[in-house]
Parts: sequence; C-alpha cells; structure tokens
Amino acid sequence: KFANKSYLMEGLDTVSYNNAFFLFSVAEQYEQAQFCINKWAALNNNKTNILYEGLLSMLAGKDNAKSKIVEYVEAEKSNSPEKDFAKYLLSVDLRINPDNYDTIYNFGLTDAFSIIINHYFFTKFPEAFSPAYNYAEGLTYNKRYADALKVYAKINTAAADENDLEEYNFYYAWALYNTGQFEVANLHWEAASTSTIPFITSGANYFLGKYYYMKGDNVNARKYFLLGANAVGKSKYSEFCSDYLSNIR
Repeated sequence: KFANKSYLMEGLDTVSYNNAFFLFSVAEQYEQAQFCINKWAALNNNKTNILYEGLLSMLAGKDNAKSKIVEYVEAEKSNSPEKDFAKYLLSVDLRINPDNYDTIYNFGLTDAFSIIINHYFFTKFPEAFSPAYNYAEGLTYNKRYADALKVYAKINTAAADENDLEEYNFYYAWALYNTGQFEVANLHWEAASTSTIPFITSGANYFLGKYYYMKGDNVNARKYFLLGANAVGKSKYSEFCSDYLSNIR
C-alpha cells in the first residue's frame, strides 16, 4: 500500500524510491519496480537500473538481455555483489543452469534481484530443488503466502537432501499457517519437528503446541512445548515454548 500510494509523488528522496523499488520487485510488479529504480539510480548516479532491466529481459527471453548487462558492467564504476554477478553472467554468456546455480546464489543478491533469478530458474528448470525452494521461501518471507503455496506444491522434493527437506517443510508449513490451513500445516510442522536445526525443531514444536493449546488440548500442547523448549540450541521459539509451559496447569 505504501509503494502504490507514494511512488508517483513528486520530490521523493532516495530512501523512498529504494523502499518502493524493493516492495514492487518482491511483489513481481516489474514495471513499477523499474520506474522506482530508474528514479533512485538517477538520484544516486548509479547504473543498477540497467542491470535490473537486463535481468527482466532475460526472464522474459528478450534478445536485448545481454546487451543491457554489458551496458551496465561498462557504465557502473562502483564494485558491488550486483556487478560481480553481472560480470559472471557475461563470462558464461548468460548460460545459467542448475550446475552453476550455487555460484549465482553465493553472490548474495538482495531479494529484489534474487526473486527474479529464482523465478527464472523455477520456470526453466522446474526439476531443480534449490532455486524452486528459494523462490518459494522468498515469496513466503515477503508475505506472498498464496503465491508461495503454488510453488511449494510443485517443488521436486526427490532432489533434496534431509536438511533441505527440514527447511522446506518448515516454510511450507509457515505459508499454510498464514493462510489459515492449520491442519495441513501441522503435517509439515510434524515433518520438521525432529530437525537438527535448532530454530526449525523448536519452531515446529512451538506451532504444534500452540495449535493444541488453542484447542484446549493441554496434554498434546505440553508434549510439543516441552520438545520445543528442550530442543538442542536456543532460539526465540524455545523461549516461547517455555513461556507457554508456565501457563499450562
């Protein structure tokens, strides 16, 4: 709502344009995102808007994608993860595939850029686990829960290892939980509840305990809150579990 209301106002500062760009980009409203990053770039003497345009062209399969990325690399004088990423794309002639996805991921792009990359991979290589999961997790993190669920349902979990599946189940459950599908979410909380990752095991048990607590089933609520509170490694969820346990008689 902030971005839609304000981005066409005159006299906005760089922070406002940057925030609006991010919000539009993670919402995949690319025309508005491009408008905002163009304004931001002009105010900051920065050329990242050209890279953004090139990535959108790549996502859309347009012929000008490479020329835009070349233009960005030649025009941008500052070093950044985005520039390193652009130079890498050119070094492989824009031939990206699941084999070099980890290299791309490790550039550490913000969600505003990584959501484009992950969407591209998800579209072109739907059998690959990591980009599909990262796309779904990005949608979840940015509260696009309904869209995330559509991606989670298509992820090839056969290509995932155990730790990947634990995170997949946790965030799949999170998206289900936030769309009111509590019973279905519980199936994924259960699958994540024995994770070796502290915040996942304590978090999954916390949400299971909270479900039963709200149902008035204190026996099952206590069981899950105890598991969450005693999980190896502390997290905010283990503290939440301990707090609930103090209220159960």
